[in-house]
Amino acid sequence: WNELQIVPGVQVKGGMHFDWANLNEFIKAVDVGMMLNVYPKRIPLLIAGEKIKNSFVYPNFYINFMLGKRKYR
Repeated sequence: WNELQIVPGVQVKGGMHFDWANLNEFIKAVDVGMMLNVYPKRIPLLIAGEKIKNSFVYPNFYINFMLGKRKYR
C-alpha cells in the first residue's frame, strides 16, 4: 500500500449512437466508439512487473447494445 500514488490523466471519448426504433415501443440501439486515456508518464503495471514495456497511452474500443421496452406517458 505504501507504493500507491495518484497519476492524473486525460480521457478523450468519441462515439456514434444508432437507433433503429426511436418511435417504436421496443428499443433497439447500438453505441460504437473509442476512448483514449493519456497520462504524463508511463504507468507501472502491477501484474507484469518489469517484463512488459508499459505505455502512457491506453486506447479502448467499445460497443454497447441496447434492447428494452419504452414507457410512454
